[in-house]
Amino acid sequence: MEKKNDAQEINGMFGKEGGLMKKFKMIYDVQAIPQGLTVDMVTKLADTNWVFYDSEKGHRPKLVEVGLSNEHVEVPVNFVDTKGVEVDLSTFTAKLEETTFWEKELNRCKNSPLYGFTNYYAMKAEVTNEMEAEFLKSFGITSLINVMDSDQAAAEFTDNKAGYEKYAATVDLEDLKIRRNQMAIIMKKFDEECEVRQAKAMKLAKTNAKEDKKLREKLINCITRMDVAEVVTDEAKNCIFGKWDKKMLHATDTYILCRIICNNEKLIK
Repeated sequence: MEKKNDAQEINGMFGKEGGLMKKFKMIYDVQAIPQGLTVDMVTKLADTNWVFYDSEKGHRPKLVEVGLSNEHVEVPVNFVDTKGVEVDLSTFTAKLEETTFWEKELNRCKNSPLYGFTNYYAMKAEVTNEMEAEFLKSFGITSLINVMDSDQAAAEFTDNKAGYEKYAATVDLEDLKIRRNQMAIIMKKFDEECEVRQAKAMKLAKTNAKEDKKLREKLINCITRMDVAEVVTDEAKNCIFGKWDKKMLHATDTYILCRIICNNEKLIK
């Protein structure tokens, strides 16, 4: 923000008109910021067409549209003079944070099919590469645009553009909110199962280590004593190449290490 006499110019995209975002400049006497607010919060409030100030501390702000031939013409906005009273916007702030969160989530989901699938549409605590590929295929997306070469990225976007647009058209905010609540229940149950399984795995591995690094070392040591020829779980197969691959085990999530132990407890030596 550029200092201008005893006021500051706060530039931003405040308010919408006709579906298009316009750029505005708020000339704000920083001495007039009400007690309980910060410059950042004043800016966020202005984005909702509410401008708070304290007339007992400074001058009333002005909001003008950038680009007009006469930027001294004020833009209509809701001014709130707190007149020396401390502002408690805890309820409003919570609502604003929720609105901001969902605006970001909606945008992330629309722009990233994998993000949307993993966090909302899979409705599972664990997602495999095969599940992701099948989801993308259902929209006609054959590859992800994750290459460094700009020409190749442009070509892949052209090939998959219709698929991305088809997917984005299905993303609905209210649906995301419902799915988030459902996913919270699924993840809570998953976490509880992981806690029970970890307690059992620690008992089988004969360890009570609390620190994650030491715990993982004990779990991996327990696993590597198992006969690889008799191990049954699919997760373990990713860590076996004729013998136990310790690098792969160290790169494996703790809850999967616990699952390998619990599913093969008869092989523990």
